[in-house]
Amino acid sequence: MKRAVLLLLVILLFVVSCEIKKPVFPEWDVNLRVPLMSRSFFVSDLVDSVNIVLGDDDVLVLRGTGMAYTQQDVQVHYTPQINVANIPLISGIDQPLSMPISDAQNRVELWYGVISSGAVKARFSNVDPQLQQAKLTFNDIRRPDGSVFEIAFDGNTEWVSHSLVGCRIGNEDLSAEFTQMNVNLTVQSGLPNGSNVGTLDLRFNERFHLSELHGLLHNFDIPVLENAGTIDISYPENVENTIRLMEAKLKLNIQNEVGFACEIQGTMRAERTDTGQVVIVPLVDDDGNSLTIPPSDENGPGEGEFIIENGIGEMMQIMPNKVSLLNMKYVVRNDLMDGIGSLRHTDRVLANYQVDVPFTMILFDSYLKLKEPIELTIDQDNRRLFDDRIERADLQFLVLNKLPLGCDMQMLFSMQPEVDHTDPSTYLMKKQVTLHSYQWVQNNPDHPSVNSNGEQLISLGLSQNEVSIFSNPKLYLNLVFTMEATDGPITIKGSPADYVRVKSMINAVVHVSEDL
Repeated sequence: MKRAVLLLLVILLFVVSCEIKKPVFPEWDVNLRVPLMSRSFFVSDLVDSVNIVLGDDDVLVLRGTGMAYTQQDVQVHYTPQINVANIPLISGIDQPLSMPISDAQNRVELWYGVISSGAVKARFSNVDPQLQQAKLTFNDIRRPDGSVFEIAFDGNTEWVSHSLVGCRIGNEDLSAEFTQMNVNLTVQSGLPNGSNVGTLDLRFNERFHLSELHGLLHNFDIPVLENAGTIDISYPENVENTIRLMEAKLKLNIQNEVGFACEIQGTMRAERTDTGQVVIVPLVDDDGNSLTIPPSDENGPGEGEFIIENGIGEMMQIMPNKVSLLNMKYVVRNDLMDGIGSLRHTDRVLANYQVDVPFTMILFDSYLKLKEPIELTIDQDNRRLFDDRIERADLQFLVLNKLPLGCDMQMLFSMQPEVDHTDPSTYLMKKQVTLHSYQWVQNNPDHPSVNSNGEQLISLGLSQNEVSIFSNPKLYLNLVFTMEATDGPITIKGSPADYVRVKSMINAVVHVSEDL
């Protein structure tokens, strides 16, 4: 993103794109007239298919992309309410027990599930010495190997916790909601059948987790991981006072691996950290309706694609340097499904999103300053040449600008990276050139700087003192642009007709001696 935002200005930097090769001089004072460059810079060359793309009608589009995803281990909590005390242990009788089971929080209607953590507790007490066997068989709970879950008396008369990890609970055929837990209690002793040989207490009332659920969920949401979908952007200084963007849109592509229909809730938050400006846009469609996605099925994930325009342009107008999805979550919607849904702990909801900003804008008469200077390294031979050979120089450019934007460009040369363009003491030299827009040239064909071919003549003169600046081994070039204000919106396109052609040459007076 950082590079992409600056690419629009690259077409204005042709002045610093020239490479001057050291010529071979005769041994006397000479006037040099050396061609430097004849080249066309096409806007389409800026397209990288990632951050800069071509949109409809060849309009250049700035694109920022991100991804937001849910955590990888989603589990459902279920709290049963079974707490039975003083069940008599009757010798020789197989006692069927049926106990209602439901979630204490009323958030889960369970048909079938796989338990990832949890336990059932049992206590045998008042046990007669003649007791030989007491066994509980849970007909609706099966161990990972498929066998029925059982609890047998082992002589311990205290509370014993029996792990249910990996067990399957409910109706595996999904024929009905699991609302009754059926248990068989089998007791054998040395006493006559019908004898009471002890009591049983059973507790199945602590929350357990389901790594797989088939049923219905109420008031259940799946949050997106924090900071999973943040885009960081860098802009030139003062860009918010120079450019007004006319439009932008958000595109969401969502894949739902969860077997429930979901509603997307959350906001898109844009922030300028230097000014504290914040704009928040809700994730709803342009009519204000909620965004929903279908559940996954046997054919694969449920999919949804949404394009949101309302509020996105205003959000990008503050030129945010941080854009993120805030408090985004997926809320289960049973009312959007036929029948029950399913959720496995590995199920995720993945959202790819992109913010598209077409290069349609209004420019104001205000400055833009690139945050990073250009570092110029000058080799020893050229430093010697600049130091005492070149007495004065004049760089000339013929520019054919086919773009609807222009600017005044200040070039500030300094020994240190940071400069204040309003304080001459912070830099060694300032040079300024003007590049007019295509529309300006059309409206001013008789201007002295415009020839009959519509080319602009730009001349940049350097005195001997100014030339000597380049005898330093390292310089920094800071660029400050004052944009040419537009009467209305302009659009930057990337068609073959959108380019800047530059022809340049150097005229220099060079003092040549025998030791050159």
